[in-house]
Amino acid sequence: MGRLDICWVTAFLDVAPEKFAPSLAFWSRVTASEPSSRRSDKAEFVTLVPPSGDPYLRVQQTADGSSGVHLDLHVPSIPDARRHAESAGAVLVADRGCAVMASPGGFTFCLVPDQGERTVPDVVPVPAPHRVDQVSIDVPDAQFEEETRFWQALTGWESQRSAMPEFAPFLRPAGIPIRLLLQRRGNDDSAEHARAHLDLACGDAIAVVAGRQLGHGASLVRTETYWTTLTDPTGSEYCLTRRDPALAS
Repeated sequence: MGRLDICWVTAFLDVAPEKFAPSLAFWSRVTASEPSSRRSDKAEFVTLVPPSGDPYLRVQQTADGSSGVHLDLHVPSIPDARRHAESAGAVLVADRGCAVMASPGGFTFCLVPDQGERTVPDVVPVPAPHRVDQVSIDVPDAQFEEETRFWQALTGWESQRSAMPEFAPFLRPAGIPIRLLLQRRGNDDSAEHARAHLDLACGDAIAVVAGRQLGHGASLVRTETYWTTLTDPTGSEYCLTRRDPALAS
């Protein structure tokens, strides 16, 4: 079946209208980015423009009031990419110039035109080096194996072994700003479909970065050995991990 030619990956924070302003303000601070002007005929998109490199994070105001995270995969040819995605098991949700797709587990992603983004932004240096480096796709237990096979077939990226069987990390190609991780949800999770959250790599400085973000309005959910879970001011969960913020795969 070959592999999908993915030139760039963008992560979208999807937020309800009443949460849009606080979400945008928080994530602009956390990523040291400048918000662009609103885009589209409904003015629902804002790009977080980093101090260096090409943007890979955006905030979208949702029409239905839902919140979450989705991915844009930037490709040379949307028709070719759509055929590849469908052969891997995706279904078309909408054709809006870009192709809105859903994975077998129900996770939404979009196939969008390549606009030439190639330069990964530098780490955010304050209060300690950190960056948004990963999207974790949280998958119900019964769908985990199928969803893992789908993302392998779609991207052609190598799935790495993890010491924790509930995780399936993917080896990111050089020059791609976002790493993919599939996480098997426990039986106590009532979600019917796969969803996602952002992970920030902080190395050994999780406590320092968490302290700054709590000051910006985040809330602490739990502290684990290798990560800390927070919610942003709108209630959306994300994690700070001990991964090196340098772009090691």
